[in-house]
Amino acid sequence: MDKAWQPHFWNLLARAWDLLVFWMGTTTPGVVVSVGLLVVIFVIITISNLRLEVCTIQYASSKGRGEESIRPLFVSAVVTALAWVILLGVFVGRVVYEDHTGLVTSTAS
Repeated sequence: MDKAWQPHFWNLLARAWDLLVFWMGTTTPGVVVSVGLLVVIFVIITISNLRLEVCTIQYASSKGRGEESIRPLFVSAVVTALAWVILLGVFVGRVVYEDHTGLVTSTAS
């Protein structure tokens, strides 16, 4: 199987990612730090809620407290990730269109 298309595909995704983070006014390290902080906060909240549930004397009244706080955090993380994937898809299309128009103008001249 010929894998000559793989470098072009990764180049396309890299160019789309660069355009996306430029459009959002950030950088790749900024995105990594933001996502890293969200993951760290998620883990800390999850661990603290689970410890609170285990350590509390009134276990029956606090049952489900961890699920109540984890669920909205998880849903917001999934929605954010879905938005990033959709935006990356939009910018892949934009890069392909810019390549197409660039090829058409260079061929026409």
